[in-house]
Amino acid sequence: GKPGTLKSWLALSLIQNCDARFWDFENGVLVSGSRLRALGTPYEKAAVFDSPATKDGVRSRVKQYVKTPPDLLVIDGFSGLAGVLEVDPDSNQDVLRVFADILAPLRRAGVTVLVLDHLPKDSGVEDYPIGAQAKKSQSDVTILVRENRKTSVLDVLVTKDRVGLLAQRC
Repeated sequence: GKPGTLKSWLALSLIQNCDARFWDFENGVLVSGSRLRALGTPYEKAAVFDSPATKDGVRSRVKQYVKTPPDLLVIDGFSGLAGVLEVDPDSNQDVLRVFADILAPLRRAGVTVLVLDHLPKDSGVEDYPIGAQAKKSQSDVTILVRENRKTSVLDVLVTKDRVGLLAQRC
């Protein structure tokens, strides 16, 4: 979604409902902490934040999660992850490597990975996030969060459901 569409808030609200980990590359501990308090998240559920600062740190956590999988890993956001991994988020080849090296092992271990990403701020594009199209093509599910200008509420739209995963559950 575009900036300000409450993507991070929606992801934070999931933490109360499952065994989650949250890699924060966008908002920082103070902002996320205040949001969790506003959501009424108990402290023990809120102690899931991390901000890996190196490639080795990311890979180490992936190995840990493969051995002891959480239900959910939220990555907020893709650009920050790309920066830590020293890859170009505009390069399909680099994005494919992120999927193969980081996200695919987590998927195989049964971890649901929610990656928050942005749409271009001042454009009419709503189907693909900023950067490489491989981000969407490699995802099993993509969801668009957008403001409904008629009602001032948020619409949450499924824009891709590769094998009907959401359709089976909803």
